[in-house]
Amino acid sequence: MHPVIRILNLLVLAGLAPWLPPSALSVAALLLLSAGLLSPETGKKMLRGLRRVRWLLISLLVFFFWFTPGELLLPVLGPLSPTLVGIQLAAHRVGVLVVMVWAAAVFIGDLPPRELTAALRRLLAGRLNTPVTVRFAERVGLLLAELPEVETRVRAALRNRETSLPDRAAELFLAVERQADTLDLQPAVQLPPGNVPRLQWLLPILLLASGILLVKFQG
Repeated sequence: MHPVIRILNLLVLAGLAPWLPPSALSVAALLLLSAGLLSPETGKKMLRGLRRVRWLLISLLVFFFWFTPGELLLPVLGPLSPTLVGIQLAAHRVGVLVVMVWAAAVFIGDLPPRELTAALRRLLAGRLNTPVTVRFAERVGLLLAELPEVETRVRAALRNRETSLPDRAAELFLAVERQADTLDLQPAVQLPPGNVPRLQWLLPILLLASGILLVKFQG
């Protein structure tokens, strides 16, 4: 699948996911999970993505379970019991986040940063092809390229117990700043014009139409 279409599919799914009924969200999760099982490398990226948002997932569960008004699941526990509405909302919000993390791994997880940057620039072509949008696309590609290295540095700083936390934070900031001065800021390789297969443009269109129909049907 062409990188431009991958990004469009991800953007369409991101716009639809919060509004999808639980059944459609479950189907999306199963399809993405199947993609992860068929490709071990993609599956590893999906698990790595969940690890990165694990605290956000826990926060969503705690917030909706115990801070949503409604009928108590276990009245005998009193205020310690989660509410039925809270459980439903938590399941939906967590499901949306999991689907988006998995979708990012499936659609763009294996794209090289420069290829992703070029695809972003292609999407911003036309009237939006301004220096600001081009710079934005290149910065996104640069961020994605350097994120694993920064993550490794953060983990190493957290494991270092020889200095205080403020000193480690300052050293990490200076190291990242020095690394930024040495990065290659040349424009990303451009995708050749007209190389997106025409039939592939139907994929995000069909995805959007199907999502809108499901949301309408639910309403």
